[in-house]
Amino acid sequence: MSDGLQAVRKAHELLPDLILLDIGLPTLNGIEAARQIRELSPKSKILFVSENRSWDLVKEALRSGGSGYVVKSNAGSDLLPAVEAVLQGKPFLSVGVAGRDPADPPNEPTAGHPQPQNVVAAPIPIDSGKIARCHEAGFYSDNRCLLDDLTRFIG
Repeated sequence: MSDGLQAVRKAHELLPDLILLDIGLPTLNGIEAARQIRELSPKSKILFVSENRSWDLVKEALRSGGSGYVVKSNAGSDLLPAVEAVLQGKPFLSVGVAGRDPADPPNEPTAGHPQPQNVVAAPIPIDSGKIARCHEAGFYSDNRCLLDDLTRFIG
């Protein structure tokens, strides 16, 4: 998909088992798209794939309906286990958001990971105009093909 609105429309049309969703989508960011997808396709599992490692952003992605979160730079090793876990109804967090547990209550520190102080919530930037972004959609017959294509795309 090239933007979040298209992702929402396609999810409603196709009712897929699994949706891989980036957070930095134009027009409608991935978190807002996930909220709308959750309403239109409640059985679809959502797996976020993003390079953003902010724990606050990860929590928001999971609250919006995501079942897992993979850091793009770890996709080669984390994507297939994430897809398998999410499809089995289990949460998944990439090593890039290390030490955090998706079951942690909101705004509660995890042992050894104190909550940052004076954090100000800010809107997710859609596009700074300085970086060209490309978003694509793909449909795959099996997990290995998905992983191979995503690894090539990220590389």
